[in-house]
Amino acid sequence: MTAQNNDILSDIMNGQFNDYEIINQSGINTSALEFSPCIYLDSLVYVANGRTEGRKSKSQAASYFNLYKTYIDQENHLVGETPLSGVLNSTFHEGPLTFNKEGTEVFFTRNNQVEGARNQKKMNLSIFTSTKVNGIWSKPIELFASNNEFSFCHPSLNSAGDRLYFSSNMPGGYGNYDLYFIEKVTGIWSSPINVGSVVNTGDNELFPNLLSDETLSFSSNRPNGLGGLDIYVAELKDGKAYSTELLPEPLNSGSDDISLVISPDPSVAFFTSSRPGGAGQDDIYAILPKKQKPSTPVDQSFVVMDSIKLKRLANVTITISTDDGNPVYSGLTDRNGSLKAKLLEGKSYKYETTILGYKKVQNNFIPGQEMTLRLLSDACISLKGVAMDKEKNKPLPNIEVNLVLDCEDEVMTRITDGSGVFEFCVPQDCRSFISSRAKDYYDLKLNLATMTEEKQITLEFIKEQVSILKDPIKVGGTIILENIYYDFNKSTIRPGTERELNELATLLEQNPNMEIKLVAHTDSRGDAKENVTLSLSRAQEAKNYLISKGVGGDKISIEGRGETQPRNRCKDGVNCTEEEHQYNRRMEVIIKKK
Repeated sequence: MTAQNNDILSDIMNGQFNDYEIINQSGINTSALEFSPCIYLDSLVYVANGRTEGRKSKSQAASYFNLYKTYIDQENHLVGETPLSGVLNSTFHEGPLTFNKEGTEVFFTRNNQVEGARNQKKMNLSIFTSTKVNGIWSKPIELFASNNEFSFCHPSLNSAGDRLYFSSNMPGGYGNYDLYFIEKVTGIWSSPINVGSVVNTGDNELFPNLLSDETLSFSSNRPNGLGGLDIYVAELKDGKAYSTELLPEPLNSGSDDISLVISPDPSVAFFTSSRPGGAGQDDIYAILPKKQKPSTPVDQSFVVMDSIKLKRLANVTITISTDDGNPVYSGLTDRNGSLKAKLLEGKSYKYETTILGYKKVQNNFIPGQEMTLRLLSDACISLKGVAMDKEKNKPLPNIEVNLVLDCEDEVMTRITDGSGVFEFCVPQDCRSFISSRAKDYYDLKLNLATMTEEKQITLEFIKEQVSILKDPIKVGGTIILENIYYDFNKSTIRPGTERELNELATLLEQNPNMEIKLVAHTDSRGDAKENVTLSLSRAQEAKNYLISKGVGGDKISIEGRGETQPRNRCKDGVNCTEEEHQYNRRMEVIIKKK
């Protein structure tokens, strides 16, 4: 689907990002936090900290969140920044907000204060509302004033102004924070209604935003996402959700991604992310249609060869047509099996080959690098296959696959494409077998016997089991667990990465007198003291896992060293990739007693 004034959400949900680009909004983003964009008439309002207006000190400015307005220019970029009216910004935190379509009513998040134990002040989040009369916002009123023992936050209003979605940790939900809605009937808001288990889980559901009255975006840290908070979309009926979908990369990333909204220009969207490469912590990004460049003629080269003998074929007719079937070129390959055609850059075409004694080949393409077309003889049979990781059920690209022919004492080699696909043309009545090897996988061999008809096969590769013991066990020795993965700023072990802990549990079971110390390390991001606490929590999580496998807790001591011992250059202030940070998030096993 081409992005032109159409439903950008449909393109995003289908992973069709080729016509879009994600742009950091450097006109407003700073080294502080900018997040939760909200459309307000023809402008955009968001939450930010680190500004000094109305604050007594820079440290105070860094701590407090307020509401700011920016403008969407003709290129759909955000420019300029103005604080909202004084009654909407206070000495407390202000957070995510929503307006009615006329821009005369606002609901926003703000801290409230309640009396806690021993008369101590306890801060929760609440939703406040204000109306604009004669251009002036009224004094905000707390929406849930009678129930401020819990937090109510992140409001989103429907187009009619009579249904408000929000997030809350009130009791009776499915997890910590759930999504709810209230409805206005004869001018009175109803009690909160849970959106339902299709959306809400045992984890956190936050930052709801209505993309239409039937479609709700929100963020969650539930398992099986890409890391941190991920953006999901739920389809609604009568306020409740009946389906939920995780949005794909590159909108979601391994970092926190929240607050997806559609711009007044329906081909543009905005969202917030803490992904690497931003101006600071949380930044606001735009999803924009790529600018269309005028098409220029380019030379597209073809080489045609016999699929088995790999001999170049002359006098092959190549016919090229547009996607809708209009022919634009037809020519013959020269004695070297080559042909050049002048086509328009970036435009999609279809080619078809014709030559006596060979099967036709046709496919879609976009002009670019030289294309090699392998033709199958009418006297051979097509063998197509795909190489897959058996455990993860994912295709394996760039894998060498060999077809050994008994009848011709010949070996043909193919390299799997980006989808793990390969193809051979096998002579009729010829015994053959497949052999293949891939790094970190067991070698694979498959007997095909004699082929009499076209066949499709799947090569299922199994990961080699790599032992954690690279050296003999000795007291004082260290085993590094390389493949236990954690998300940034979390202590829970990612599902599917427990194999090395399972092997360690087996090692301890086989050596009943052995005692160990688990030493956890973090990457350099975040506060150094908090990273020590985080690493200790990760070590405790690993210990708990081993205990769940039957290992005695008295055999295991733990230590958290935070970010103090990085294994690469990624110290404070150094810009590193997620993979480099991952290398420092590790667990070491020190042998205390054999």
